Amino acid sequence: MAIGDAGLGVEYTSLDPFFEFILNDLFKPAVADTVINPNVLLRTLSRREDRVEGRNVVFPIHVGRNMGINSISPEGLLPDPGQQDYAQYAYAVRHTYGRIKFGGISLDASKTRIASWLNALQSEVQGLGTDMARYRQRVYHNDGSGRVGDVVSSGGVTVQVRVHAGIDGVTVDEDPLRQIKVGMRLVAVDAASGPAWASRVGVMTVTAVGVTAADEIQVDALAAALAPNDFLVIASSVDSSALNDTTWQNDPMGIAGIINDGNPDDGTPTGFQGVDATLAANSWHRAQINSGGGTNRTLSLNLMQQIWDAPFELADSTIGMFIMPFGVLRAYADTVLTDRRFTGTAEPQSFDGGYDALSYNGAPLIPDRDCYSNRMYGLSMDDICFDVMADPQWMQMDGSIYHRVENRDQYQATMFVRETMSSEVRDKHILATDIAHL
Repeated sequence: MAIGDAGLGVEYTSLDPFFEFILNDLFKPAVADTVINPNVLLRTLSRREDRVEGRNVVFPIHVGRNMGINSISPEGLLPDPGQQDYAQYAYAVRHTYGRIKFGGISLDASKTRIASWLNALQSEVQGLGTDMARYRQRVYHNDGSGRVGDVVSSGGVTVQVRVHAGIDGVTVDEDPLRQIKVGMRLVAVDAASGPAWASRVGVMTVTAVGVTAADEIQVDALAAALAPNDFLVIASSVDSSALNDTTWQNDPMGIAGIINDGNPDDGTPTGFQGVDATLAANSWHRAQINSGGGTNRTLSLNLMQQIWDAPFELADSTIGMFIMPFGVLRAYADTVLTDRRFTGTAEPQSFDGGYDALSYNGAPLIPDRDCYSNRMYGLSMDDICFDVMADPQWMQMDGSIYHRVENRDQYQATMFVRETMSSEVRDKHILATDIAHL
């Protein structure tokens, strides 16, 4: 391997086929599997490519029935012809990138060029796969807005943060910094007027979390310019806070936006997946909500049955999986174990990899560390999936995976995945909020 004469990139010698085999045939499948299948929820959902048209996902959805049907007496008039009712979804596929970079010295750090290359490559690629998988786990509990928190107050270099509105609710057990980590680059978006970039301090790098209180962060720029209720989103680079360089309305859709009775703040022009969920005629486009009205409730078997019954009664749907935080699962386990008559509703259900889950009426209860607190999602598994343009893969359209960083003895590679989560008929799902944790 050597640098080309023009210094524009990496030239491979006779070992080129060997390196391509290692990168594409060995490392990429393992990384792709890690990224796609990090937990039970993401591993269970189907992945579809048939609905992707160019950059968008476009498909019709059957939302109404032929009402021209009735019984008549002999020789009566036949029913007037009715018609089916359809809506069309149209929304953009979202794009997630991860980049790795390491110095050229690491390639020459041993007498065996192949061994040094593989050691550096394996370490970086494994780390990239783990980090991208973690990112997907977090994102797919969000609402497509890209927000990792909202500003409560700010001063100097300290910012007080809360879980962003719309997902927060009465989440008294919520850790507002569960999504913000040291080293993240954040940009603030004006909640009132949209991305007012010029009035903000630019990119802020998080230097500490939980400073003097559990909901405080420190940043490396003056935070005094931030205002209460500003949205905090991730910036891709320290050099730019342009709209396209941030997660603001660029994250893939997650279950917090899908299992919702409104239009998520994801930037889709006419509502969720291109259909306005706020219109009375589109009641089918709103997930069902079982709320405590702002007061946390003790989970009971009666409440579980309410959650189970609602999708069936309204949308002829059966819940195939429950998703919840660990505290709500503990509350459910405590409920069924204290009443021995109902132990049959808590039989273990096994998944691939040896994971066992409690279940209710045969539907597994899956705890997820990224699920927002005090809530439980009931999913109709036939109506939620991933729309995929491209599974995780290396960016190599120009014929090379690794590229030399300009004017530096460093090399970089970029992995990407093009996908978003979607649902066909949202009222087949249900969200129960205000559930007390144990």
